[in-house]
Amino acid sequence: MPPVCSGLWYGRRCEMSMMLEAVPFPPTGDTLWARSDSDGRVFVAVRPICEAIGLDWHSQRQRIHRTPSLAEGEVMITAPSGGGMQRTLCLPLDLIPGWLFGADVNRVKPELKERLIAYQRECHRVLFEHFKGALHSAAAVAAVAEATPVEPAAEDEPSGLVGTERSLRLWLDIINQARMLQGPKAAIRLWGASPLPPLDGPPEERGPDAVTAFLESCTAAADPQARLPAEELWSAYLLWCGRTAADPVTQNAFGRVLRQRARWLKSNGRIVYLGIRLVAGG
Repeated sequence: MPPVCSGLWYGRRCEMSMMLEAVPFPPTGDTLWARSDSDGRVFVAVRPICEAIGLDWHSQRQRIHRTPSLAEGEVMITAPSGGGMQRTLCLPLDLIPGWLFGADVNRVKPELKERLIAYQRECHRVLFEHFKGALHSAAAVAAVAEATPVEPAAEDEPSGLVGTERSLRLWLDIINQARMLQGPKAAIRLWGASPLPPLDGPPEERGPDAVTAFLESCTAAADPQARLPAEELWSAYLLWCGRTAADPVTQNAFGRVLRQRARWLKSNGRIVYLGIRLVAGG
């Protein structure tokens, strides 16, 4: 779904309607919620971070509103939640460090102090690494558009879809929607048929080999009693497949491979894996 607003966004309270992505935050095991648009801008939901590090959400919202450098970047994104579609306050990624470092580690509960420090140190890096493909793609679109002369569309091509920056951004929007609705394979096929620059990255991996590659790059041994929910590991695997152009297996096949490689148990009807944790950089 395209953004409701377009054009200038700094200095103007903007509303967008698009789906936020779950982004694993390995330093604490939390989940961040963020999304990049077709221009390569990354927006990060603020409230889930407040809840994870023990900051009062209403106080932080007031702080954002009264701080000009933060308020001018505020974006309200409509996102699904347990109570239906909700408007969620987000900040652009480049403002997140400034907001986090404005929180005093000496004023949070002692048991949350290390979590806040971890967010201050790692939040920007984790999100940048996750979305760097979108950031690089946006830069590539701008470079290609600048170097490509405007040409009239061929007779068999829709008018306005060739040779312009607008058409390249439209391609990115279509590819993003294909990835969300039909998965990374559909997005890769569309990218190959588009005028966008060729994708760089490792060759496509298939089947259980892709699961093994994911586990080797994105997980590590943890305390034997540490628990990692199966659904969190599955979400991280799908995100990794999208970033690496790997061909994902089904969730059942993924679970079979995991159960051969890690200890697991059922807790409250949900499968959790023991002695394994997610790591950054995968």
